[in-house]
Amino acid sequence: MTDSEATPKSRFLESRKTTTDESAWTKALNSLLAAVKALGCADCAGRRRLTFDHLPEFVKLFSPSKPPPSATLAVVEAEIAKCEVVCRGCHDARERARGRMGSPPLRPPRPRRISIHGLLLHSGVRDHW
Repeated sequence: MTDSEATPKSRFLESRKTTTDESAWTKALNSLLAAVKALGCADCAGRRRLTFDHLPEFVKLFSPSKPPPSATLAVVEAEIAKCEVVCRGCHDARERARGRMGSPPLRPPRPRRISIHGLLLHSGVRDHW
């Protein structure tokens, strides 16, 4: 397509294409993560909703799927080495076994207030008529 045949939208999209080191790093990271996750869940061999489970004997620095901007691929690979790939269900089961699931919320829930036909109910207790 020549410049005279290009639509404004196609020219805009072409101008948005980048070939920077950042996009090359992102592609390398995505291919690394895909290769690691291609093996499936370490517990049930499932292939859906895979996550990285940091093993208890290692200190977690960050999630390998969301590394900090300053991380290199070698640092991400080192963090992946501290993990096993498991599906979400198996990860939750592991966390429950470690006693980490069901932690209290950061703040207590707010009491529910429901108004029904002019009656004000607080947490299931009826107020004055």
